[in-house]
Amino acid sequence: SCMPKLLEYFPAWVVTNLSAKNSLPLVSDLYDLLVIDEASQCDIASVLPLLYRARRVVIIGDPKQLRHISILKEQEDKKLAGKNKIEKLYVDYSYSKNSLYDLGERIVKSNNQAPILLDEHYRSHEDIISFSNQYFYDNNLKIKTNPTNFIESEVTPPGVLWIDVKGKVRYPGNSCYNTEEITEIAHVLKKLKDNNMKNCSFGVVTFFREQKERIFDKINSSKELKEINISVGTAH
Repeated sequence: SCMPKLLEYFPAWVVTNLSAKNSLPLVSDLYDLLVIDEASQCDIASVLPLLYRARRVVIIGDPKQLRHISILKEQEDKKLAGKNKIEKLYVDYSYSKNSLYDLGERIVKSNNQAPILLDEHYRSHEDIISFSNQYFYDNNLKIKTNPTNFIESEVTPPGVLWIDVKGKVRYPGNSCYNTEEITEIAHVLKKLKDNNMKNCSFGVVTFFREQKERIFDKINSSKELKEINISVGTAH
């Protein structure tokens, strides 16, 4: 195999769990250290081949975030465990119920240790992260975000701004949209442009594909908004 020689030149590799098989041979102890990021969104099964390739592993994740999405129903999961006579392992290793983070946390706690809390937060304005800090992290996070990095605006101050739109949700098919909210989004973007912020970039996030498409169409049909750098996408 050319892999040992390749590792001399490329000692660090970044791959997804499921794409690793396309590049890496299934050889034990191939890597000194495996780092699994976003482990709370990683199922146990897909990481097993990666664990086989590594001598040590670091598991990084947030149990307060959503787990991986499983289309395997709990009833089917239990049925498979029974069929393969591993019912005793179901609680700890269930595909539908457990993430890799869950498994790692249990192993650490079973050795009378505790997960290491990465408690310094640099990403969000304090108004945004304070909610999560209070309700999810017992105020253990240290907010290190530098507020001078945020753009001040008369239209939208840094942090959180709530605009209550009296709109109506419409369901034309598999998705939905809200015309009144789309109109308000366009209005806010135009105000930002008029407030000497046309050289800034903007992101518009929505939960629904139909809403995303209609926001996109609204922006493209406006001569004022077309010239601004605006990205529109779903939360996914």
